[in-house]
Amino acid sequence: MTLDHDSDRSGSESDAADRDAIERQLQRSAALLDAAVRASGIGIWSWDHASDGELSWSPTMYEIFGVARGAPVRLEDVYRLCDPNDRERVLDAFWDGHQLVEGEVVMHVEHPVRGRRSVLMRSRVPEPGALGLVGVAIDVTDTRAEADRVAEILDAIPTVYIAIDADWRITYLNRKGAELFRVSAPEIEGRDLWEVFPHAVGTEFEAAYRRVADGGPAERFEASYPSGLWFDVQVQALGSGICVYLNDVTDRRRLLAAETEARREAETASAELAFRATHDVLTGLPNRTVLLEFLEAVTSGSSVPGRDGPAPDGDAAVLFVDLDDFKIVNDTHGHEAGDQLLRVVAERLSASVRETDMVARLGGDEFVVAATHLEEGGADALAERILASLNEPVEVDLDGSRVVVSTGASVGLRDVGPGMAPGAILRDADLALYRAKGAGRNRAVRFRSRHRRELLDRVAREERLREMLDGPGVALDYQLSYRLRDGVVTGLDPRVRWAGPEGRDRSLDVRPPGPPDTEVWAVAREAGLVGVLGEAVMERALGEMAPLFREHPEAALCLPVTVAQLVPGFADELRGRLRRLGLTVDQVGVKVPEAATIQSLDAAAELFALDELGVRIAVADFGTGSSSLARLTAFPVHVVRIDEAFTVRAARPDGGRVLSALVGLGHAFGAQVMGEGIDTPEILDAAVGAGVDLAVGAALHEAAPATALDLSPVLARL
Repeated sequence: MTLDHDSDRSGSESDAADRDAIERQLQRSAALLDAAVRASGIGIWSWDHASDGELSWSPTMYEIFGVARGAPVRLEDVYRLCDPNDRERVLDAFWDGHQLVEGEVVMHVEHPVRGRRSVLMRSRVPEPGALGLVGVAIDVTDTRAEADRVAEILDAIPTVYIAIDADWRITYLNRKGAELFRVSAPEIEGRDLWEVFPHAVGTEFEAAYRRVADGGPAERFEASYPSGLWFDVQVQALGSGICVYLNDVTDRRRLLAAETEARREAETASAELAFRATHDVLTGLPNRTVLLEFLEAVTSGSSVPGRDGPAPDGDAAVLFVDLDDFKIVNDTHGHEAGDQLLRVVAERLSASVRETDMVARLGGDEFVVAATHLEEGGADALAERILASLNEPVEVDLDGSRVVVSTGASVGLRDVGPGMAPGAILRDADLALYRAKGAGRNRAVRFRSRHRRELLDRVAREERLREMLDGPGVALDYQLSYRLRDGVVTGLDPRVRWAGPEGRDRSLDVRPPGPPDTEVWAVAREAGLVGVLGEAVMERALGEMAPLFREHPEAALCLPVTVAQLVPGFADELRGRLRRLGLTVDQVGVKVPEAATIQSLDAAAELFALDELGVRIAVADFGTGSSSLARLTAFPVHVVRIDEAFTVRAARPDGGRVLSALVGLGHAFGAQVMGEGIDTPEILDAAVGAGVDLAVGAALHEAAPATALDLSPVLARL
């Protein structure tokens, strides 16, 4: 074989050229890499256990640590360059006590020119089990300063700031957050968010955080943290994690809640004031103002609830309702019982009407029912329903005890038509109510035009009574009472007669049935002057009878005393008057209405006080009042005076049995029985036959002034 030496030489030269080119390329790449590393400010280092502790440094490492380039550097040199406070931490970052480990740590070094610097050191183990490290170093002084400036800004804001990475670790918590949640920021940074704040799990906070972390848009909302704090929450993406701003708005929310509550209370108070201005607080019924507006709508043809257009003639009515014995319930059981009764009455009245009607309370025990578009006879039927409903007993609760009370009612009815004045309607219904009361109560009376004339007459009588009381005082006649057994005069009854300004007798133009005495007392009751009249009668009668009684000490005066007079101290005052006049208690008795035993505790106490003084007590109008026999027997009663309604009836066929029964009742509890209104011989015979003990009336003696009295006669026929 022939060898071509020139060819071999040529190939070797080509390989060498290729190697040179590759080496140059590698050198250029290394230079570029070194330039890039130096430009990036990253230093590269390595350490091999076989190098006996000497480190291999890139040029940038010498610049970072301020060490002369090329000078050998050992591990103890780095340890010496490190801030003493960082040395233990640096050692722990790369050595776990048994072997070298990958780690990261920021250490502080003193650069001979640039001063104190912060250097981030990171290390890697080249391969498992290797006895060496490779790593990088970065001067992060400027970066940390910038981070510190950001941290200062975040610590200065009054809002909680939390930075959270993609693994839900807390990477930063500002000072406000640490103060609010009472934690140490360094202690929780790096920990799991849900571990640090477990109460946020399952709340709106977690849901919003996860939506933003999953790539959703930033969110803002207000929510209450389970601790009771309210936050204005802003959640934004931050790198691969999120950041959260929490503005504590608890005080604002509390203020807002307080303002809302204050506004609600103001609105409630305003509504309550409006309600009180138009309704009765106790029963919840409309008051007079609303009632008048309703009646105005009915009579003017305005819109009325439940119908269109005006109410035609005669199909509307007003019923004025007044309870008959409400005062007795109040005085006997107290105002709480009275209030409960009024509420029940309101309920029963409301149940008796339709939704298109109105029930109103005017005050006290006065109610008004305004009914519209009634059928023929509808007003009368409604009145009957109301009377039947209110006649039913009512059960009230008194300190846990159930008490049954009863009270009837009277109704004044006024038909309503177009153009009528609401005020006049109520006035007319009230007049009809007055007539119902006067006719015996527990009934309904329809208004008639004559009722207005009667009202004028009543006003005239009241004026005359006031004129008499303010002028010369009352004028009295006296009627003798007798013991029917032997005809002996037992006493004198004062009778009031009308007198003019100069004391002269004067009759009324219109006078109701009955003697003047009955009329005067009736007018006094209507005018609320019954107590004043009773006092005037007692003063005049004692003054006129004192001289006569000194001549006839066996005579006795029966004074009419009203409930209004039986106030504390009445008995003592009467005793003082008798002493001043030279009279004894044996010469005076009192005649009280049957209601005195139940209407007032003070009145009952004074009756006992009078009995202790020795004053004889007579109960007037026996058989017509509201007292039970059991209650009468509990009081000191010496005489029962049977009302003339029963004595007059006794003169009729079969009328004596009722009178005999009443006499028997009076005797049953040890009282004498007096018959009033013994005005004819027939009545007198009936009274004697029924066993009446005492009697007074025109058949025995005509009333006469004190100056015309003769106390000695005895009826011959007796």
